[in-house]
Amino acid sequence: MLELRPVADPKALSAASGAALWWLGQAGFLVAQDGLRIVIDADLFDSLAEKYRGKVFAHHRMMPPPVLPGVLSGVDWRLCAHFHTNHMDPGTIPALLAANPKARVLAPRAERAKALERGVPGARLHLIDAGEVLDLGGLTVTATPSAHEDVKVTPSGHLYLGYALTGCGVTLWRSGDTIPHDGLVPAVRAGVEYRLRPRT
Repeated sequence: MLELRPVADPKALSAASGAALWWLGQAGFLVAQDGLRIVIDADLFDSLAEKYRGKVFAHHRMMPPPVLPGVLSGVDWRLCAHFHTNHMDPGTIPALLAANPKARVLAPRAERAKALERGVPGARLHLIDAGEVLDLGGLTVTATPSAHEDVKVTPSGHLYLGYALTGCGVTLWRSGDTIPHDGLVPAVRAGVEYRLRPRT
């Protein structure tokens, strides 16, 4: 069962079965699934507003941050789909990790240097590329290729990813910033089918 509901207090978000989601504004979500709490692409600081202040095209948020990053507790993982500031925010990551000393970060393998630069300690950083599957502690994540205008691949891997989270009988797919592309449906289907195969 997938539950979508407003939650005044992020500490109250839980899922006895299935999954629950809380929108963090912009492209960010807090997910409770299979006993884990996962933050995806949270932008809870005004890094972009500061970056573009006084420029021709100023940055305006769709809504104020619903919570400060240091208030989010019980977080097990922070997932980053790519390096853009509203997905790998240097204002959010250090505060979130300080408030959650056991939390780990998952980012594209091709963006290791950028993740370290944005405040992720190397010991807490895990890397992934499209087509790979990682066990987050019972819940699994499958990385899918995203096309931020187009699919970009470096010698280290894809720059843009989506994530399929599978656990408690539910698969949630966060596409990342993508437009439809030839490899998208097969990649998502392969990830979901891989996780749904009976275990032997």
